[in-house]
Amino acid sequence: MLRQVALFCIWLMIWPLQASQSTKPNLKEQVVLMNSGSVIEVVLKNKEKLRGRIGTVTDTGFDVQYVVKDRATTRTVPFDEVKKVKQQHDEGMGLGTKIAIGVLAGLGVVLLISLIAVAAGGGFDS
Repeated sequence: MLRQVALFCIWLMIWPLQASQSTKPNLKEQVVLMNSGSVIEVVLKNKEKLRGRIGTVTDTGFDVQYVVKDRATTRTVPFDEVKKVKQQHDEGMGLGTKIAIGVLAGLGVVLLISLIAVAAGGGFDS
C-alpha cells in the first residue's frame, strides 16, 4: 500500500511536466492566454519589433500599447502580420528556479511520507 502511495506522489510530480509538453497553441491562442496589460514583444513578418503592453484582443488582431518619443501609442496588429509574440516576464525568479523549488518541495513531501511510514513501523515491506 505504501509503495502505491509513493508511486502516486511521484506521478503527481511528473504529470504537470508531461502536460506542459503537449501541442503548442497557435499564435492567436497564445495571445488570448496572455493577461491584458502584460508586457510582450511582437516580431512582425516584415521583421519590425514592437515591445509594449497587450491591450484588447479581437478575432482579427490585438492592440499593443507602447511609448514612442515620450508619447503613449496604441497600434492594432492583425494576427496575419505577426511572425511571433513572446510574453516578457518581470525580474522575479526565473522559470528554472521555480521548477527547482517545485521539484525540491515534491521530493520533500515524498521523503516526509516515507519517514512517517518508517516511524509508524510499516516500513516498505507491505
